[in-house]
Amino acid sequence: MGATCGARICSGPKVLMDSQSEHASTTVKAPKPVSQQSLEDSHNSIFNLQEPLPVALCRPENSAVASSWRSAKKTDPLPRCATPARSARFRLVPSGLRLHKMNSKMLRRTSLDSICDLSGDKKLQRRAAPSRNSNFPQDYKWLESVLESLVCNQAASLGCTDTSTGQGFIPVFFVFGACPNPFCGMQAVMYSVSGDGEVDFWWVKPRQGAVAVEPNTLSRHARGPYKNDPGRSKPFYKPLADLFVQEQIIGGTRFGIEKADAFSRAFLERVSESGVTRHYVSHIWQEDWSSNPFASCKYIKGKIVYQKDPQSLEFFARQFSMVNGSLTILEHEDKLFGSVLPGDTIKELRAE
Repeated sequence: MGATCGARICSGPKVLMDSQSEHASTTVKAPKPVSQQSLEDSHNSIFNLQEPLPVALCRPENSAVASSWRSAKKTDPLPRCATPARSARFRLVPSGLRLHKMNSKMLRRTSLDSICDLSGDKKLQRRAAPSRNSNFPQDYKWLESVLESLVCNQAASLGCTDTSTGQGFIPVFFVFGACPNPFCGMQAVMYSVSGDGEVDFWWVKPRQGAVAVEPNTLSRHARGPYKNDPGRSKPFYKPLADLFVQEQIIGGTRFGIEKADAFSRAFLERVSESGVTRHYVSHIWQEDWSSNPFASCKYIKGKIVYQKDPQSLEFFARQFSMVNGSLTILEHEDKLFGSVLPGDTIKELRAE
């Protein structure tokens, strides 16, 4: 017992040296003393929200951890597999803006929009919910050359006729944008006037590939491979023709067709204190419509595009709606544009 104890005592220094060498690599150094100033700085960086975030939180490895924590929250609609960059971009959008977009797109509600009326006074207008129309003006690039002939008062050079009677017609305006028949594909309605004042309309279609107009469809075909008479869609579009043929007056606006030696143009005529002004129609953008042919309320909504000077390539637009043959035109006039085909803002309708 004593020998053993003595052996341990004698070998004590050696054992102690071995222990020091074995655990030297794991020895933790004592932390440096923290000054009072550094404690105050740390306190300010944590509790003062006006101060910038510490640099460590802005490092990529730390932002990845933070985004993974955010993706686990129930209020975050992103999946757990979402990348940190995508989650960060989503979080940068204010919550109010996200709810606004959800109301406009998902709930299809209307939103307030500040516009100016014809007098220049600002008014709050409510924008109508987006329609089902997926077409845009540039989808009708194939019709651009024909529109140019019309707005340059050279539509007679297109040589449009009724193939069944041989009677000649001059195009006066087009209707395109959306089609009541979803199976028709890309096409437009062309309204034309004959020499004796008759107004007729039929479908105009693009060539294969939609690069240019199919010239055969510029004439009316009742049968054959280029059949393009209005067919079942005639009840939708005939009220527009009646407006110009009968020179109806609606809300202080008179409709009619001006005939000249070289050209004919459809117009809207307005009477004001400054006198009588004519707006020459080039086309009507159809944005919304009643898709159910058996519905009791049949309507077409969109914008009328016109020139104030038939010799100038400056175009304006005003919103209209035709419900069961009754037409309404809003007083607000869109900003002018200098291209035959309008921009995408032509699709924006205001609630009536």
